[in-house]
Amino acid sequence: MMSIFSPREAIHSRQHEYFANNVEEMMNVIIQATIQEVDSSPVSHADRNKQIIGFLHGRGVFQMRDAAAIVAKALKITKHTVYLHLRNLQAKDEK
Repeated sequence: MMSIFSPREAIHSRQHEYFANNVEEMMNVIIQATIQEVDSSPVSHADRNKQIIGFLHGRGVFQMRDAAAIVAKALKITKHTVYLHLRNLQAKDEK
């Protein structure tokens, strides 16, 4: 079974439990937390969305239905751009 959180995050998430009413709400919480995490780190503006999408991919968000559209809306980009970044991640993983 794939975990959405890393072990470090799981420890922190126990301190601040949150129960979403639906899957989309849960994804939005994860997306916003990831955006805040990336924005608080030293990352160039050009790589911001790539890094956010990479973290979300690693957390299993894209295993859920309509995730690309939800992420695209949150990042204010097209879902085609999200798919482009995902393809680039998969190509990098295959090397």
